[in-house]
Amino acid sequence: MVAVPLLSFVVIAYNVQPYIIQCLQSVKAQTLDDFEVIVVDDASTDGTLECITREVADDQRFHIIAKSENEGAHLARRTGALATKGQYVYFVDGDDSISALLCEQVSMLTRGSSPDIIRFGLDAFPESGADDGTAIAVEAVFNNAQGMRTSREIIETAFSDIISPRDVWSVTVCAYRGDSIRESFSKMTSKRLGYMEDTYEFFVIANESQTLQNYADFHALKYRIGAGRSGRRLYSAEEFSKRQREVHEMYLLLCEYCNSQRDDTDFYSRTSLWMKRQYLLMLVTDWVTRLPAADQDKGYTAIVETWGAADAAIMLFDPLIARGESLLSKNSIPPGNDEFYRWGQILAKIVPMVDDGRNLPRYDQYRQLEQALEHHVAEIQLKEQQALQAEQERIEAQARFKKGTLMRRVIDKVMPAGSLNRDLVSVIRSHAQRAKRER
Repeated sequence: MVAVPLLSFVVIAYNVQPYIIQCLQSVKAQTLDDFEVIVVDDASTDGTLECITREVADDQRFHIIAKSENEGAHLARRTGALATKGQYVYFVDGDDSISALLCEQVSMLTRGSSPDIIRFGLDAFPESGADDGTAIAVEAVFNNAQGMRTSREIIETAFSDIISPRDVWSVTVCAYRGDSIRESFSKMTSKRLGYMEDTYEFFVIANESQTLQNYADFHALKYRIGAGRSGRRLYSAEEFSKRQREVHEMYLLLCEYCNSQRDDTDFYSRTSLWMKRQYLLMLVTDWVTRLPAADQDKGYTAIVETWGAADAAIMLFDPLIARGESLLSKNSIPPGNDEFYRWGQILAKIVPMVDDGRNLPRYDQYRQLEQALEHHVAEIQLKEQQALQAEQERIEAQARFKKGTLMRRVIDKVMPAGSLNRDLVSVIRSHAQRAKRER
């Protein structure tokens, strides 16, 4: 192996024993043998390290860094990145695998040029409850980007709404120029990061880079949806509280990095504010979809305590208004424990903390929607009452004219069946009942 390999793979692994052998074998299978592999085991407890040691024994291309304490994915990547020597670096999560042609593709794409970032596509494979539809949606997002990004565009196309759909900010679909990625990770925090740590990592990398080449037609990553943290299992209130705190801590670190940039402070201020909105949107999506209804009140209390009442209220408007508009479109009365009412009760606790809602954008829209839904429900209730009353009158009328009753005997005597008068009465009654139903 040459002293400076073309490509350094950084494989990070924590309790991925069922997948790590396949991951390492996919790296070994590269058609171009010009690479090194840094495998960082983040203090696994399930036999992952033993699997790694057996699989790469006597293969001089592999170097194992076995941590004695679990420090999370960010610090595992940072440790691995700073240990690399390659002209380019590619990060692999231990529960994923890669194309055998990846090293060869990097060689081809860097002849005559050396972009700081090369972004590839992926193939997604559902497991652990994920479905094919989810995999197709993920592939559509990750395999969309085309062309070259330069300088500020690299950040703007991933961390703003300047284009739609946006470029992805995943760290594990890109090859990075070695000197650039080592410099980027040296500038990142040495603190442990939690949930969605790659948003912070890719932001710093993007800001330190000058060129990004999209090559999404080549699917470098074989991504397992449902393995590791990519699954969609439900959280407990405690898990959600921990995750939202981790996101807030990461947001503060992102702001700290942005504040350290001396040029174009307005740009970094706008970008960090945009990221704050994205973090809140992702958190409220998890709150809606991954917290049981019984834990949502407790989970939102944690958001208020961490992010503040104003931000907590603002992030609740999206699902609350969407749910209300959905109910308005239906010709049915929602149950008293519907999400719209439960979430509205949570909002009602927050609003007094924010000047009674006067400074909350969309609060008036929510109140108007609440009133419209009350009117909508009242109309449905009135129609149901009218229909019930009409049915009761019909039943009573049938009972009065039932064969054998005094009323029926009188009518049969005065207007015998088949007579013109009897037929005329039947027609009049039929029209009257139809008119009552149509009111």
